[in-house]
Amino acid sequence: VRLHEARGSARALAAALRSGEVVALVLDQHAPAPDGAPVPFFGEPAMTSLALARLARATGAPVLPAFLLRDDEGLHVELGDAIAPGSATDRVALTRRFNSVLEQAVRNHADQWFWWHRRWKPNKPNPRGA
Repeated sequence: VRLHEARGSARALAAALRSGEVVALVLDQHAPAPDGAPVPFFGEPAMTSLALARLARATGAPVLPAFLLRDDEGLHVELGDAIAPGSATDRVALTRRFNSVLEQAVRNHADQWFWWHRRWKPNKPNPRGA
């Protein structure tokens, strides 16, 4: 497993996908503009990163939703159906599809979902200038 910085890693992630590696991104985090856009999540606009949609479109790699769940046996991974970027040109529309899958997973396992941050906070300028 190799960790990449959130900023400036797009080329490295695309190269990893092209070489057959698996790349994981976390979608349920607040992402201020310009990297994020207000995308519906549980009926409310939530600033959501567009990086996953950009990466999928740029490489053609399908997105395989994966969720880490706890049960009596310990932890296991639940995989959703692959989402192919196809000819999607609208990053927000593709991100809306991703959020919809995430939303359903939260509904299916609400007892396991906990956010340490405010997911629906307003989009304010990033103090670091990003």
